[in-house]
Amino acid sequence: MNVVNAVRDSVVADSLYIGEQNLTLFGKDYNVDVAESFEFEYDTTFGFKLYRRDTILDTTLKIVMYSNELSRNDTSFTQKKYLDDYISDPSFISIVNEEPIERVELVEYYKTFIPDSNTNFCPLTGNNYALTLDNEKKGLRVDSPITTIYEEPRYFLFSFKTNSHGFINDGNRSWD
Repeated sequence: MNVVNAVRDSVVADSLYIGEQNLTLFGKDYNVDVAESFEFEYDTTFGFKLYRRDTILDTTLKIVMYSNELSRNDTSFTQKKYLDDYISDPSFISIVNEEPIERVELVEYYKTFIPDSNTNFCPLTGNNYALTLDNEKKGLRVDSPITTIYEEPRYFLFSFKTNSHGFINDGNRSWD
């Protein structure tokens, strides 16, 4: 996990830290191949998806531009931040109305989670996950340590029963 976290820190600090890289950590060298999407994959794998509501103060403008297709003036609406693009257009005529608007926007983000050695254990069995490195394909496979039927009583009449939690092979999960 130290290597994974160190690569994530390097990608955050330097957006060009992609492709074949040499990483020195605790006096040991590691050759890593960092995908362009590594930071996103890391955050969406180890982070917690959350939502927040942002209040946006925006100004909508009603503008008039000459339309060659219609051969007359045409009215359009745009955000104030895009006004310079319209003013530089030779067909721009004038601003008719300016209206401030407050709107609430739902934003999706991931709360960062930094995994450590405590996350190497299956919460049901307490055993280590089985990690398999494929040096030829530069891949990683994580398997559930549950090899037999695991059963745990729950809520008096019910029980939790499983024989595997699947695997993750090169970022592809075996479950939906």
